[in-house]
Amino acid sequence: MIIHVKNERDGVLSILLFVHEESGFLDEGIDRILSAREWTNQQRRLITRLSKGTVEYQIGIDELIDQTASLPACKMKPAVRDILRMSVYSLYFMDQIPERAVVNEAVELSKLRAPKGLAGFVNGVLRRIAREKEKGIQLPAVPVPQWIRELWTADYGTEKTEQILADLQDDSDRALTARVNRTRTTRDELITRWRKEGISCDPLSGAIGVTFTADRSIREMPGYAEGLFYIQDSGSMTAGELAPVKENDQVLDLCAAPGGKATQLAERAGYVLACDLHENKIPVMRENAERLGLSNIDFLAADATEFNPDWESRWDVVLADVPCSGLGVIGHKPDIKLRLKKEDIGELARLQRAILENAVRYVKPGGYLVYSTCTVCRDENDRQVDRLLEKHTQWHLLEKQQLFPGSNSDGFFMALLQKD
Repeated sequence: MIIHVKNERDGVLSILLFVHEESGFLDEGIDRILSAREWTNQQRRLITRLSKGTVEYQIGIDELIDQTASLPACKMKPAVRDILRMSVYSLYFMDQIPERAVVNEAVELSKLRAPKGLAGFVNGVLRRIAREKEKGIQLPAVPVPQWIRELWTADYGTEKTEQILADLQDDSDRALTARVNRTRTTRDELITRWRKEGISCDPLSGAIGVTFTADRSIREMPGYAEGLFYIQDSGSMTAGELAPVKENDQVLDLCAAPGGKATQLAERAGYVLACDLHENKIPVMRENAERLGLSNIDFLAADATEFNPDWESRWDVVLADVPCSGLGVIGHKPDIKLRLKKEDIGELARLQRAILENAVRYVKPGGYLVYSTCTVCRDENDRQVDRLLEKHTQWHLLEKQQLFPGSNSDGFFMALLQKD
């Protein structure tokens, strides 16, 4: 698909429309626009921050628009609504851009992308919001839908919920984390090389992680083409390290995409079979494995909810990194909280139980099961483990961790279990 965008804000509008009108994923929309033409690093950062920030604060932005405009946001033309959203975010969070420039750029973008005659409406709404901002009117603080706040309050209490919400606020400036490919280099060697190239980086807790900031794309990072590292959240790395994998172990990853934990396990195991329901995700995982130089991993499109009798009692380690609500990663994937509904939690929990019922049958006696999610929801996490242990008495819990969103990690849950 060829995408034509005039400038950065035109690109951001295309991203927002992709998310809101086509039900696309925010990260996919950003990747499409960043690949549509040559951008400077400054332009890439602007597109990423403005699109993610707008979606992050969308609930509060819409409330402010509703209070100011003659028409509620939900009834506006899509392009007008998203131009207003991104412009309000700029007014409140991007002080380096003058208010006059924000309004003028919104008007010009409206002339380009909105139905004829609505540029004046956009101009009027934004000027009123700018005046209200000068009077000290704050953007309503609504970081998540009310049902998510209530869910976390029931699970963790009010104080912990408020801390989670604070940590989930727009983290677009958070440092990236990379997993060092232990088959090709060491963490110290990678850090030394990056620092020589002017990349700010530091060791992450554990032995395989590096946190870094860089003014270049990941593919342009030193060592990328050589397969020296893989971009991966520190919480995901922790889950990947949980299983006591040995050199000759046979490992099954039931829900492998995007492939971070599968390749992480392949660095330590004898063989890994990485499966995923979506066949279109297999080529990217295979490409990454080849870049990392991992020849002991195969990929297969398979439905983890369907039992495979050929796998029964065959595997030393099974990883069930199951589909989940993703509530632990909404700090940098804010579109999740807009598309997720309360009733989805129960449906996801049923799907997870179906996968776990198969996973426990695939493990050899004495073998291990790692259950993990990227959510902060007890129905999907420790309550699933409790149910499994109650039903399958030959299994024992060895370790369980609930990570909450923080400075260098998303929210992750992981549990290590062993079979008699």
